Amino acid sequence: MKKYKRKVSVLKKDIDEYDEWNKKRYDERDKDNIFPIGISDREFTHFIVKMFLDDDWYVNYPAGIEQINEEALEEIIYMFTHMNPKERDELRNKKHRSW
Repeated sequence: MKKYKRKVSVLKKDIDEYDEWNKKRYDERDKDNIFPIGISDREFTHFIVKMFLDDDWYVNYPAGIEQINEEALEEIIYMFTHMNPKERDELRNKKHRSW
């Protein structure tokens, strides 16, 4: 797995892009509605991958959306734990969990 280090300035740019996208959606709806509009699974995945992985992140084999989502989640988990699923299972099987 690749190590990703996102610069704060890049993350801020991605968050600003999300905020602008969200503002446009909220500007176009009834102002009396206090509940969130919500986002689709695809929109959520797009923004999470863009914020936490590189802009050019992709899966290089024929995969369905569920498999791509799992790959992205594994990459993000690895980014924070530096452990792949096998290493996490081994750690979980030990008596003392150190993470």
